[in-house]
Order: sequence, then structure tokens, then C-alpha cells
Amino acid sequence: MTVFQVQHTGWNSLGLDYLHNKCVKTVLHRDIKPGNVMLDKDFNAKLCDFGLVTQLTHAVTSRSTGNIIGTPAYMDPSFEENGKVIRESDVYSFGVLLLEVVCGVKPKLIPIDRDTKNSLIEMVREYEKKNAILDAADQHLRGKFDDQIKGALLIGLHCVKTNRGDRPTIQIVLSKLSGLRDSYVVV
Repeated sequence: MTVFQVQHTGWNSLGLDYLHNKCVKTVLHRDIKPGNVMLDKDFNAKLCDFGLVTQLTHAVTSRSTGNIIGTPAYMDPSFEENGKVIRESDVYSFGVLLLEVVCGVKPKLIPIDRDTKNSLIEMVREYEKKNAILDAADQHLRGKFDDQIKGALLIGLHCVKTNRGDRPTIQIVLSKLSGLRDSYVVV
């Protein structure tokens, strides 16, 4: 399965837009990672394992918690630092997941300059700085999908911006991913 097979049916089926915006209360998953995404027979992505869920009213934008748990390589570093869970924390995790799918590389936390960084995010950022972002992608995906791959990598990087306020909403992310899917014309 490739990112484009999942993308063809849409990441919408994952349900993050529904959880963040359409439930009676906002539902923050807090543990988005490949192990918590299942695919049905038509490659529709389904989010599972809601053991760490936090609910908010739509008027409340964050909740503080002393319970800092989740899968470290997918967790929003800001959440780890201040204990506030917000929609953008799930967007960050989704961005790491997207980068992992496109790059074919599992993220790891590594020490860099007295800090801990995500190896996958740092790798993609380095390629972007060199104006060679496509080199970060799984080479098996390269070829006729290069424009979509580049777009998916850039969307993933946008999701993992250090400043939470610079991250897109999940609605914007899904719209951009749909645009990538729609830009591919089958010949």
C-alpha cells in the first residue's frame, strides 16, 4: 500500500475532522501513530485505540493535564513541555504519521544540542533546506507521483511546526491532501 492508495480514498475516513469539529464535544485522540490506524478492504484509514482521549467543549481550546503519556516520537513537544493538550497536538502527530508513510522511515527521538528532536522531522527539514525534499521520500514511491509526494512532505512539515499557532487545522490539512489527490490525473 502506498500513501496514494490511502490518499485516493481520503485521509478523511481517519475521522480527525469529525473528532475535532463535528462531535458534540471536541475529541482529542492524543496518540495518533501507525499502530492506531487500521485500513479496511478499500484502504479507508480508521483511527482506533481511544485510550488517551481528552474531551473539550468547542468553546474551550485546551486542557491542562499532568498525565503526559503517549508515544514519544509522535507526541507534540509543546504538550510534553507544558501539559496542555490542544487540537494542534493531534495535527502534529498526524504530520509525523504522514511523514513516516511518505518517507518509509520510523521516527525516533534523538539528542541534539541539549534538546531532544524527532529524527524523521529533522531529516525532512534538512532535505527541504537543501531544496531536495523529494530525496526524503521512500524511493519506491518516486516517479510519476513526485509532485504529490513533494506536496505531502510539505504538508507534513507544516503540521509539525514548532510553534503550535503556525500549524494548520485538520480541516486545512485534509483539504490540501485532497487537492494533491485531485491534481493527479490518471492517464
